[in-house]
Amino acid sequence: MMQPSDKKERFSEAHRVAYAALACVGCAVLYFAVLQAFLEIPLFNTDTQVRPASGLGPVLGLFFGVPGILGCAVGNLASDMLYESDPVLLAAYFAIQIAYNAVPYLIWYVVMRKSEHPFPRLDSSANVALFMALALLDAIVVSVLLVPFELDTMVAFDIHLIRWLNNVIFLVYLGIPTLIVLDRLPLEPLAPPWIRLRYRQRKTMNLSQRTTFAVTFGAACAILVLVGLTYAPRFFEPDADFAQLIGSIYIMAAVLTATVFAPLLSVVHALEKRFTRPIEVLTEASRTFVEQVAAHDPGRGSLAVSDVDLKGTAPRHEMRDLFASTNKMRADLARYIGELSEATAERERTAAELDIASTIQNGAVPHDFSYFSERYQLDVAGVMRTAKEVGGDFYDVFDAGPHAVGFVIADVSGKGVPAALFMMRALTEIREQILHRNDVGSAFTLANRALCDHNEASLFVTAFACILDTETGTVTYANAGHNPPWLRRGVRSGWLDVAPGFVMGALDTVSYASATIDLSPGDGLLMYTDGVTEAVDAKQELFGTRRFEDVLHTAAGADAEAAIAQAVEAVDRFADGVDQADDISLLAFSWNLPVVSTEFPPDDRYLDDLFAFLKPLTERADCTDRTYLDLMLISEEVFVNIAHYGFPEGQPIQPVKVEAAIDERARCLHLTISDGGIAYNPLSFQPEKVGMGSDDRIGGLGILLVKERADDVRYERTGGMNVLHIVKKFV
Repeated sequence: MMQPSDKKERFSEAHRVAYAALACVGCAVLYFAVLQAFLEIPLFNTDTQVRPASGLGPVLGLFFGVPGILGCAVGNLASDMLYESDPVLLAAYFAIQIAYNAVPYLIWYVVMRKSEHPFPRLDSSANVALFMALALLDAIVVSVLLVPFELDTMVAFDIHLIRWLNNVIFLVYLGIPTLIVLDRLPLEPLAPPWIRLRYRQRKTMNLSQRTTFAVTFGAACAILVLVGLTYAPRFFEPDADFAQLIGSIYIMAAVLTATVFAPLLSVVHALEKRFTRPIEVLTEASRTFVEQVAAHDPGRGSLAVSDVDLKGTAPRHEMRDLFASTNKMRADLARYIGELSEATAERERTAAELDIASTIQNGAVPHDFSYFSERYQLDVAGVMRTAKEVGGDFYDVFDAGPHAVGFVIADVSGKGVPAALFMMRALTEIREQILHRNDVGSAFTLANRALCDHNEASLFVTAFACILDTETGTVTYANAGHNPPWLRRGVRSGWLDVAPGFVMGALDTVSYASATIDLSPGDGLLMYTDGVTEAVDAKQELFGTRRFEDVLHTAAGADAEAAIAQAVEAVDRFADGVDQADDISLLAFSWNLPVVSTEFPPDDRYLDDLFAFLKPLTERADCTDRTYLDLMLISEEVFVNIAHYGFPEGQPIQPVKVEAAIDERARCLHLTISDGGIAYNPLSFQPEKVGMGSDDRIGGLGILLVKERADDVRYERTGGMNVLHIVKKFV
């Protein structure tokens, strides 16, 4: 089975073969096209021997190696076959063309075999000088090889001299630009086997290449101008000797070339020594410095760098200052990288510690509420999402007595580590004070004094805490500058009317008072921190209380976890990717007794239906007939009173809602009777007997009977409804 490395190597070899084949064909076609184009012009044929293609063969061979050498020879052979039929002569010309194309290739790579960049690139005066020397030598070689096959002479000029000048001139003026252009194309030179270095293409021409290209182009233009001014009229004379004219032009071009390129090499050499080579050295030093930085392991200590190696250059004046500033920059960067590595390592350690702190903080607040669900039939859910690794929000749920559960939510001023530390202190103080006292207000007062002590950072905390009596549904609460919670009562939900209070930790003389509210089965509270309402979107608009109200109304029938999830989702959807600016916490609970309910019109005729609704609730092994009889008397008094007096003339008649829930643990039944009649609190009247014909609602005997038969009676007016909550223990 072929290994992946073998497959990769074979693919690379196949790619190289295909590239060589394409190079060979391309060189053959290009050489044939240029050669044939001039051979078709009579003026440049026969005796004149003008062959621009002579400047292509050695250059394409130098760049593309054997494929270029062979391709140009094939192109030349194809052209010769159009004019020559002697196979011996064709074979000789083919062999000479291969030698002509191969001489520069072989000599170049022998001379450059130890160079850092041995490939044919005219990026230095030495490389330009080497190319021009190869052009002279190659022109001599091919002229000598052609001597046995070209015995005739031209008028005043030997054909071999003219051919040599033709080859030299076109190798200079066509070969140099061609080689520079090839180096700029996305092509790769095909070097001989003894060259092991990998070709690396430059993104731009250096100063030497640009100078050489510009001077070559300028000299070519100058030659064309001089030819046009000096020799053009003579071409149109009737007795013009074209061979002599071409010879004169070649001599003039040779003189001009020698005149231009001799100082060119000196200028390019001076530019290299003063500018080009120092700049390349700096560029290479910068590249290797970046590689050193990328490969640096902070665990091995500081990054060690040395001054830039001059590599034989002699920078002067501004370049010398540039080298000095570069060396200083490298040293400064190395020192900065060392400091940055240390700082990064320290940040990583801090991040790891913050991650641990975040884990500890999340572990300080409860997440599993199954205990409260199983023991107290409570539906509880909470979420805390910090804006940073750690934050200042917290909530807590805990046993606060034999049948009581405490709930706390708080928000410390600020964010980050200071807020998190104060948060842990506040959480501990508030819980401890609540556990040791039945009154939430007193617990807040003492916790506030403790938090004011040793609070040099002047941090403070807003908090709301409550204790739910799971037998009666009574909630005792206190507020310390926190947002009021949402009272979840189905369609009658709304914000709890609670005094704002003062923040804790700011003033040790503040006292807090408790208040109470009675919940019916299924009712509950949803508490939150201001990170919810103060969330912002891309327009810096606040989520706000109104949007939060809409979400809470929508989630009225959902359980605690679903209600919180809908709230968080709404905030995230509103923020739409904007970073969280403040900690977000929500805590919700419901007194989750199973509730059955029904409705009756406020009419005496429906009393039997009401009794029939209550009867199955008392058919239990631990419940006697007395419980049912007491419930019948209580419900009759309340229902009849509502039917007779709750909807006077002009008051819209609405059905009476009856809800019942059984608390198995407390062995009692919770009965809630709600009506939309005129506001009336029967508990505000003193029990007294009334005479016949009295128009009062539930007079002395009525209220006395209800209180005597029930174990607890509570009234509230909420949402335009009279709500009477009655607790009856099983007997």
